[in-house]
Amino acid sequence: MLRQAGLMATRHDGTKIYYRLAGHDVAALYVALRDVAGARNAQATAAHNAYLGVEGTETVYRDELQRRLAVGEVIAVDMRPSEEYAAGHIPARLVL
Repeated sequence: MLRQAGLMATRHDGTKIYYRLAGHDVAALYVALRDVAGARNAQATAAHNAYLGVEGTETVYRDELQRRLAVGEVIAVDMRPSEEYAAGHIPARLVL
């Protein structure tokens, strides 16, 4: 449904389908929905924080992530199951 609505984009690789948000505007929509839900319902904020396991998450887009990686401000860690990692990943020396 999200793909049909134009909110998700897909990429096929053999028998696997990879999903991603369709753009920065979709990410902004998610942030807006999260903020509105949090402002209107404290349980929504608690559920968000419990799911992510951290307080105060930050949206970082690709260009900013690349910059932070390049200057050593952050380290990217791939947390996927080993089967997914083995099926395909970006080599450690390549940045997004």
